[in-house]
Amino acid sequence: MNRSLSNILGIELAWHGLSYSIQDKKAQDGRKVILQPQDGKLEPGSLVALMGPSGSGKTSLLNALAGRLPITPGASIEGELKVNNVSMDDLPCPFADFSAYVEQEDVLFALSTVQETMDFQARLRLPSDTSAKCREDLIDEILRALGLAHLKNSNVGGSSFNGAIRGLSGGERKRLSIALELLHKPSVLFLDEPTTGLDSYQALNVMENLRNLASQDGCTIVVSIHQPRSSIFALLSGVYLLASGSPIFAGTTEDATSYFEKLGHKMPPNFNPADFFIDLVSIDQRDEKDMKRTKDQLTDLIEAWKTNVTAGKSSPDTGTDSDAQKRSILEARSAPPAGQTAFFMPLAYLTQRGWREQMRDKVAVIFKCCFQAFFGVVFGLVYLRLGYDQRSIQDRTGILVFLTMNQAFGSVISTAQVIPRQLVIVNRDRANRLYSVFPFYVSSVLVTIPVEIVPTLVNICIVYFMSNLGGDFLIFLAVIMLENFCGISVGMVLSACVKNVTMAPQLAPAVVILFLIFNGNFVNEESVPVYFAWLKEISFIRYAFRATAVNEFKDAKFHCDPSAELCVERGEQVLVQLGFDAPDVVMQAVLVLAAISLILNILAFVVLIYRRPRFLQLKKTLALQPLV
Repeated sequence: MNRSLSNILGIELAWHGLSYSIQDKKAQDGRKVILQPQDGKLEPGSLVALMGPSGSGKTSLLNALAGRLPITPGASIEGELKVNNVSMDDLPCPFADFSAYVEQEDVLFALSTVQETMDFQARLRLPSDTSAKCREDLIDEILRALGLAHLKNSNVGGSSFNGAIRGLSGGERKRLSIALELLHKPSVLFLDEPTTGLDSYQALNVMENLRNLASQDGCTIVVSIHQPRSSIFALLSGVYLLASGSPIFAGTTEDATSYFEKLGHKMPPNFNPADFFIDLVSIDQRDEKDMKRTKDQLTDLIEAWKTNVTAGKSSPDTGTDSDAQKRSILEARSAPPAGQTAFFMPLAYLTQRGWREQMRDKVAVIFKCCFQAFFGVVFGLVYLRLGYDQRSIQDRTGILVFLTMNQAFGSVISTAQVIPRQLVIVNRDRANRLYSVFPFYVSSVLVTIPVEIVPTLVNICIVYFMSNLGGDFLIFLAVIMLENFCGISVGMVLSACVKNVTMAPQLAPAVVILFLIFNGNFVNEESVPVYFAWLKEISFIRYAFRATAVNEFKDAKFHCDPSAELCVERGEQVLVQLGFDAPDVVMQAVLVLAAISLILNILAFVVLIYRRPRFLQLKKTLALQPLV
């Protein structure tokens, strides 16, 4: 299967009456118009820039054309969008199968190499019948085209969860983001501010690569860009200028200067055209006089363009290909991504990527193990070689409380950050139809469990044998492991609910404390108010403490001081005092902990399904008339 970039098929994108508005109580009619109704067209092999001052609507127009406007209450997009003269509603395959969207932020896994990053995307994004050799050849071709071939084995680097990781420069990461979107040889490429955060040289390098993709490979490319330097502007084949959500000009860069000159706005000699256009459509708010002058000027420019469009000078001829021919082009590209139609294949690669990122962060892994071992030794020394006198009863109860509390805090807090760390990348992958949420969630759990369980196992073994705890060690270990699973599950629910990494460690301790209050030691079970009974019943810390306490004190014998007035001789007396004297407490706790873990994981999965990337659907209000 040949997937060379040279096989990219030309795509024409045309829109008519396209408008976008949101709900706004401050507006006169309760709505704020972001994009005024407008027409336009993108030719195959063109590199067109959406330009305008801040708030002009260029990013909204880019997202509208790409089908990436997020769903918000009261938001609406109307008009009609056609691909090769085929309405978006009538496409034989999803638009994402032959288009690509490069976000402004270059969010990538820092500890994967360029080759590993590309290979992961290629395996999931290309059709399932793509051979390994074809996949490797395509990756090499794309990396060479974007000047990244010599960096194949370099770490991506960038911002990581534990600090900055050395790797690619900003321009190289931007080109890698573009490379990832070229794997399925898209015919239409959208880029949101591709030069943001780059120095002038790197920005020019990125735009030169885009120009080559458009001119040599026939890819239709549209970028939103704020204020490009003159050498970048010279690379553009077209410009779409916006202000206040209305189009001011759409056409070639050569025509732009002459168009505004005819309207009486002559560009000074040796002036950057981009700067001139932005200055021309910006509102000067320094004083009322300048504000009125620039507002009137902008109104005139908007009306002039409307007149120009009405006169039929806004865009070139649409072409002579029949609808059937253009539809066949789309049908030839309808092979779905391999990861979208499978479960085990994306699960394997997602697990591999997650595990690789975890294990390459050696400092974090070693620190976690050493941290648990250190506190295990500290606990062990504090409760060293407990005996069976009367004082040991309180000590044994105390260490069980600390152990079950420590396991809950550790597993919940660390796991609560798992999904927010990956959410931006995962949402991008899901929007690109690389994989469904089920394999992603399962892989996250599979990667998290050993990272949490191994340090816990080290901690438990040290504490148990140093402190001379009684009862069956295997039962004790099984209960603590089940509590750890529940903590991971609680963390996954929080992880699926919160939007960013900073919220997770703030919310997680509060949730654990709610469960901890009703663990059976701080408040006797019989004293819990009826309105908090439900919290007691779902407190996984309570079940873990109950089971470990029964395992510890059942059949235990304690020595009595002859001079003491009160003496506890049997462990069962301690259990009665705690309210843990019901039959089959351990088995009940094991079953409940397993059930809580299962239910919480299902809940986290449902939350992730609900939080899937969702975008506004275009409402057809007008028929698309032929553009002349």
